[in-house]
Amino acid sequence: MAPPTPKQLLRLEMRVRLASIDAAAVLRASHHACARLLGLSAFAAAERVMLYMPLGHELSPAPLAFEGQRLAKTLWLPRTDWESRAMSAAKAPPWNADGVNEGLVAGRHELREPPPAAEIAEPATLDMILIPGLAFDARGGRLGRGAGFYDRFLADLRRASGKAVFVALALDEQILEGVPMDRHDVYVDLVVTPTRTLGPRAETTGITEITEIT
Repeated sequence: MAPPTPKQLLRLEMRVRLASIDAAAVLRASHHACARLLGLSAFAAAERVMLYMPLGHELSPAPLAFEGQRLAKTLWLPRTDWESRAMSAAKAPPWNADGVNEGLVAGRHELREPPPAAEIAEPATLDMILIPGLAFDARGGRLGRGAGFYDRFLADLRRASGKAVFVALALDEQILEGVPMDRHDVYVDLVVTPTRTLGPRAETTGITEITEIT
């Protein structure tokens, strides 16, 4: 048996680290990170935004969703095809003021997705993609869960259009000095935590105002 790779070892380490953080702390961090993202000029400029439904200790974009709807942004969510190992952006049903989306359906691995009849976006029309992960660094390096759905989707999108901003939402505990990256891995442009904004585009994406999301 081959020894575990640096990525596999880091995934195990991060899962243990994140398991020690209680759900209430993740919820608070989600609100603070979403409030910070809401104040970024890049979010203000984005009209078509792809969110995600969180797994485990991933920060939830739900606090941002209702605000995004109020600002007349069109919101999308991933739909995964496990046979082709491909991901697409499907139009999301509306969220309510409590951050709940009752129009989603259960997919594989208990991941909730838009219903089958939902409109599918042309990737090049998306302005911002919110991306989950296990670990990130200040260069925009990202460690995913290992399935490769986001790396393939983002690589295709970047080839199709250079306009979409790739944004990771993360706990401060997920920020590392360096994340191992392979040639096919895709870097994100911004990493937004409850306390700071990192990444290659952090200096050019100023904060206009941070307003707490209730």
